[in-house]
Amino acid sequence: MKNLTFLIIAVFSFSALSAQTTSRNIVNKYKKANQFELLEVLHQKWEKGIWVDTEKDLYTHDETGVRIKEETFQISDGVWQPIQKTHYNFDEQGNRIEKRVSNLEDQKWLPVRQTATTYNYTGQKTSIENLVWEDDHWTRENRYELKHNEFGTETIRLWEVWDRTANRYLPKTKITYQFSGKTITGTIHQTFKNGSWENVAQSSYGNHEGFSTVRQTWNNGSWTNDRRDKYTTNEFGQYVLKVVQKWNGQQWANSVMHVYQHDEYQNISQEIVQHFSAEGFANENKYNWIYSRPGENKATSVSVEEAVWHIVYPNPFTFETTIKFSNPKEEKYQLEITDLQGKLMQQVQDISSESYTIKRGSMVAGVYVYKLSGSHEFQGRIVVQD
Repeated sequence: MKNLTFLIIAVFSFSALSAQTTSRNIVNKYKKANQFELLEVLHQKWEKGIWVDTEKDLYTHDETGVRIKEETFQISDGVWQPIQKTHYNFDEQGNRIEKRVSNLEDQKWLPVRQTATTYNYTGQKTSIENLVWEDDHWTRENRYELKHNEFGTETIRLWEVWDRTANRYLPKTKITYQFSGKTITGTIHQTFKNGSWENVAQSSYGNHEGFSTVRQTWNNGSWTNDRRDKYTTNEFGQYVLKVVQKWNGQQWANSVMHVYQHDEYQNISQEIVQHFSAEGFANENKYNWIYSRPGENKATSVSVEEAVWHIVYPNPFTFETTIKFSNPKEEKYQLEITDLQGKLMQQVQDISSESYTIKRGSMVAGVYVYKLSGSHEFQGRIVVQD
């Protein structure tokens, strides 16, 4: 697949480039624990106020539920046309050892690239090598070398680029993971220049003013803010919102927001990507996931239309906040906001869209309860701050 945001890196060993998929009677690490199979991902973009189909990915699984093939289609004149396909092979231990990608050109499937991975005896990846098809043969392009600690956790990821003149791999970049005990607390990104490693960026994980990841870049001998990410989860621990902010030289400014939906089984069913402008967050891309249990067909799959969700952002807020909720049939909802003593502060009738902006109005700083009632009921708390 080309643009899928959750593209999975598939891997293979260089000695197994011609290996075939083997039957497996063991539990494969690439099989979803809840036994759902991902059937399709639909890509859409926002144009002139509506979502327009652009691409879709279809997935094929073997008899055990392991994904072995992906096919990507683009829409042209209202017809889905195949453009790319990917095949995976596995070793006898269930490790994904090979990924082969082909593109359709002039009605012929032509090889494009391969990815290979080797593993140590405990099953950790030790190298990931990428090759490209050039002049009717496979050519090395780059590879990752992975190091692990005694707990099996990755500690260093070295990226090397194949030098065709020297006929060997040369170091390019390196990621070093930082730990507090067994917990990863951050990363250091470096590039190899003039025979030594130089700092490029660092990321810190934890709680930084409500943001879980903060990235800084190395400029003129000091670290400078670059971006930070904030995640909001539902009661099941699944992400429902990701907000990315960029440093503009003086303060943090909104950049991108990802809104996630999940079906009743907590499979991700939709992602909406919005970019921030002077008018606020605006739709850009949408991805819809459709699943099925092993042995089921698409007629019994879990559709994105079944998802029931809602989010409120920002929360806390000072002047206004927006509640977004699932309402694909544009049914009418009523919104009520009360204080903790039950006093009605706001009431709005006939909300038929999938979002509504709540103005602070006369509400003083404090905690309030909201309830959105219709064919479903959504409720929670909002916090007003000065």
